[in-house]
Amino acid sequence: RNCDWSSDVCSSDLVMFAGGNANLASTVTVDVYHAANSSWTLAQLSVARSFLASASLDGWGLVMFAGGVGNSLTTFDTVDVYNASSGRWTVARLSVGRAGLVGVSLELHGIIMFAGGVSGAFSSGVDVVDVYNASSGNWSTAKLSVARQDLAAASLSQQGLLLFAGGLASNGVTTDVVDMYNVTSGSWATARSEEH
Repeated sequence: RNCDWSSDVCSSDLVMFAGGNANLASTVTVDVYHAANSSWTLAQLSVARSFLASASLDGWGLVMFAGGVGNSLTTFDTVDVYNASSGRWTVARLSVGRAGLVGVSLELHGIIMFAGGVSGAFSSGVDVVDVYNASSGNWSTAKLSVARQDLAAASLSQQGLLLFAGGLASNGVTTDVVDMYNVTSGSWATARSEEH
């Protein structure tokens, strides 16, 4: 594979690299590195795709690979979920199929979010945030203040904050908007990033 894949860490033992392009075609391949014995194994996504997002909850033993685009430029709502405790893969669904989205997690609260993206080859950015709550096993949705793709995400676990910054807005212009979600209060706030 040469580009457009996603990676994530599950527990201090597993690192996974999923999807992407190999010889100009999307792939289902998941390369799994086992740190305990310095070995590699292979797994498979349920559908071949690139430009997907990933997020994990180490303490919950979960890794998720969400969205992406296939060879025919079709966007997917697929979420491949790996459970490290059982060693099993299951499939969930995003509320909107899309690529160019971002994934982030908040370990202490058992929350994974997949935000933004683009829903088709020549379509506008999306403002949807899909939220997974590991405690309940339920999915819900929220909205970004600005629809966008190729944004960045970060979490501040101790403060219970998830941040979504920048990206390419639907008008084709980059945005300096930062959406912040406070898990404790359940509220969203918006700020602007500082240019340097």
